[in-house]
Amino acid sequence: MLRVRNTLLTISTALALLGGCQPASPDTQTSYHQQKAAFHTRLTKTGPAPQDYEELRSDADVWLVKYPAGSWQLKGLLARPNVDSSQRRPALVYLHGGFALGAGDVAACQPFLDAGYVVFAPAYRGENGNPGHFELFWGEVDDAKAAVRWLARQPYVDSTRVYAFGHSIGGGVAGLLALESGVPMRFSGGSGGMYEASFAGWEEMLPFDPNKPGEGRLRVLRDQLPLLQHPHYAYLGTADEGFGPEIPELQRLAEGTKLTVVPTPGDHFSSLEPAMHQFLRLIDAQQPAPVK
Repeated sequence: MLRVRNTLLTISTALALLGGCQPASPDTQTSYHQQKAAFHTRLTKTGPAPQDYEELRSDADVWLVKYPAGSWQLKGLLARPNVDSSQRRPALVYLHGGFALGAGDVAACQPFLDAGYVVFAPAYRGENGNPGHFELFWGEVDDAKAAVRWLARQPYVDSTRVYAFGHSIGGGVAGLLALESGVPMRFSGGSGGMYEASFAGWEEMLPFDPNKPGEGRLRVLRDQLPLLQHPHYAYLGTADEGFGPEIPELQRLAEGTKLTVVPTPGDHFSSLEPAMHQFLRLIDAQQPAPVK
């Protein structure tokens, strides 16, 4: 985990050096889903996600479950608290940071657990021994969509009150998820995750050619803002080396779109918990009546 943390800090630093880059103009006449379906991404290398992992297991706090994503059954962790067949509760799909899922990701969602939410954290294709290849913000978004759909169908979940929230890489996935129609969530949020299409500084891990037109652009939210189908709230740490300096520019780009950029105290990691609390307050302010 230390190696991945250092990698994320390196990426965050690299992003800080890219200030002033202007996003490409999106095709506002065609939905993101249509653009993605028409684009044929080509993986330049195949294999698992670039992070070591520990085997996922059920324990006193979580169940190891499988959720359907296309023809695959992928692993995920479902928090045991608040799963109650006698009532339907609001639910959160938590999209983890880094490139592997661990029990600590569910533990990070304690603010939602304390608030009575059902919490499900999926692992994507190529992660944690799952089938498929690491694609970086491509097929992983399809898996996140499948995870939301799976959770919304569970008998202990109020399907009218499902949300998605991610950290770091997961924040990027959450933002792309908000571009997709047919996702049974009210809105999404992310702590970090507002990446740039150049992916400068990521070269060693990229499974695609960043010089091929469209490969990078379709993997980041900031180049697709007019196409958002759901509101997305990007909580960016004011002391985050990668995103903090970009907050004013991102707020400008978000004007007139369904993106809201929220400055949050802390760096890339310490801003996560404050972001969760802010997201919960936002949900409370917009909460619909619960389903009986």
